[in-house]
Amino acid sequence: SKQEEAEIILKTLIKEQTRRNNIFKKHNCKNLADYNSVADKHLPRIIVVIDEVQKLFKEDSSDYSRAERLAKDLEQIVREARSVGIHVVLASQDASRKMMSCVGKFVPGRFCFGAALEDAENILTRENAKRVLVECNKPGIALVSHNSGVDCAKIKLGYHESKESEYAASVRKKWKNYPVNIAIVGEDGPLY
Repeated sequence: SKQEEAEIILKTLIKEQTRRNNIFKKHNCKNLADYNSVADKHLPRIIVVIDEVQKLFKEDSSDYSRAERLAKDLEQIVREARSVGIHVVLASQDASRKMMSCVGKFVPGRFCFGAALEDAENILTRENAKRVLVECNKPGIALVSHNSGVDCAKIKLGYHESKESEYAASVRKKWKNYPVNIAIVGEDGPLY
C-alpha cells in the first residue's frame, strides 16, 4: 500500500540521517556544508517529494496507527534532517483537515495555488484563503508563506500550458548531464 511504501522510505531517510550525523560527529561538523568543505567525498543533498501526501492520512485507512507513525517520522525528518542535507516537499491537491492536523503543525513553509476555499483554509489562514480565491485564479499564481499561512506573498511561476512538451524537452536538455540517482524503496545502503 502507499502507507507501507512511505513507511519504508521514511525509515530509510531516518537511517541515512543517523548515518550522516555520525559521520559529522567524527569530523566535528555541524551540517552538510561544513562536512562538504572538509571531506574528500562530498555528500549530496537528498530531496524527497511526496505527491498526493493526503493518501497517507486517509480517513478510511484501516491502520490509523500507521498514519500516526508516518506523521511522527515525517516530523522528525522535517525538523532534524535539513542540517544533514535531507529535505522533504509535501504536495497535495486535497488539503484535508486530517492531513493538515497530522503534518501542518511542523511544516511552516506552504504554497497554495488556486483551490477551493475549504482546502485553502486548511493550508493558510482564513483571510489568506480568501485571497487565494481572488488572486490565484490563473495557472502558475500562488500564495507562499514561511510561517504556516499567516504572512503570504503572491508569486507567479513560469507556466507554459500551450507549449508543455517543448518546455519539458528544454528542461531535460539543459540538465541532461546532471547526475540523478534514485534509491530503491526498502534499500538499506546509503542514499546517493
